[in-house]
Amino acid sequence: MKRYLSFCLLFFCVLGFAQMHTYDYKQEIKGAKAGEWKRFSLPESVYAKLKSEGNDLRIYGITTEKDTIEVPYILDKNHSKTELLSIPFQIINQSRTSEGTFLTLKNPKKEIIDQIELTFENQNFDRKITLEGSNDQNQWFTLLKDYRVVAIKNESVSFVYNTLKFNESEYLYYRVFIPDPSHEIQFVSATVNHRQKTSILIYEYESQFTVNEDKKHKETWVRVQLNTLLPISTLRVLPQQTHDYFRPIRIGYEDSIQTRKGWQKRFVTIASDVLTSQNKNIYDLSMQMLDNLVIRIDNQDNEPLQIKAVEVYGTHYQVTARFPEKQADYFLVYGKTNDYQPNYDISRFMQNIPADIASVALGGIERLRQSKNENTVLATNNKNWLWGIVVFMVVLLFYFSFKMLREKK
Repeated sequence: MKRYLSFCLLFFCVLGFAQMHTYDYKQEIKGAKAGEWKRFSLPESVYAKLKSEGNDLRIYGITTEKDTIEVPYILDKNHSKTELLSIPFQIINQSRTSEGTFLTLKNPKKEIIDQIELTFENQNFDRKITLEGSNDQNQWFTLLKDYRVVAIKNESVSFVYNTLKFNESEYLYYRVFIPDPSHEIQFVSATVNHRQKTSILIYEYESQFTVNEDKKHKETWVRVQLNTLLPISTLRVLPQQTHDYFRPIRIGYEDSIQTRKGWQKRFVTIASDVLTSQNKNIYDLSMQMLDNLVIRIDNQDNEPLQIKAVEVYGTHYQVTARFPEKQADYFLVYGKTNDYQPNYDISRFMQNIPADIASVALGGIERLRQSKNENTVLATNNKNWLWGIVVFMVVLLFYFSFKMLREKK
């Protein structure tokens, strides 16, 4: 009986190790303690090695008895969140003069704002707006001067830029002046917002960029190359020019797609915005896992802009784990094609996760198995070897089970 139990224990240990070794890489989790919550961020060296869109992350523990434990975790891919809060405002005055239209907005609770989105009936317009703030409607302070808003609608172009962006302010009153001597602009509504970001660590990634001019289409292509695949959330473009400019842009990336003619490069759009001297030209992108970015600048009939610098920022994926009561050596493993997303209980009780969780560090990256590209034969042999062990252990289990039944008879 003892020998039977020993073989059972050995069998399940082998299965645990075999499961862990179906992943390409592992890193020791240093500082993980039994019965505690811990948190760590994935370093930049990990992302290019992930497969299955990040579903292949697992945490395993190896106890002193050589048991294998799977540790439940939460993966937060976008813990840098920007909320666009809509602030209730009142339009208390709308008037027209020979110069244009004046709008006076009231901020009843004096809440902080940094955006006002203007909506017009017109599909085509180009105006330079003035925005002022006041607490008593007697003394006004200029927030924006000659701020350009544009709408273009025709067969080939559909573009609108109608959001006033300015530094955070909390005046009781705001006044918008729209130059319009001919009274062509038909105002519809104003939406007041405040962009609120969570306070987290943001990393600036190392990158290089090149600039190419497409004279035929009057476009400037700025190609940004990162050193590896990384989660990108923010982009900043710094033109050299000191004069005023206002250019529609498309932000995206390049990849390859297989066609009948072979592999062809393609441009994929992530966001559309404007590059303008009125703003800091900082663009929030929904979290993207990329190794390159492309900015397409529509120069229209203007001279191309000289690009001085491009900055790329992002936040690292964050892992929060609840370690079991049993003491063990814990490892993060990853790198498995077609892996499934794990389903843990803690994902249904996010509200019960402690707010104050200590961080732990990861050890160096260790290779668990050879990739197919490096050594296909070795990978196949390892797989056959593992299956051989499993089959051998199953045969032993049947043998000892049969032997025990005979002894009882």
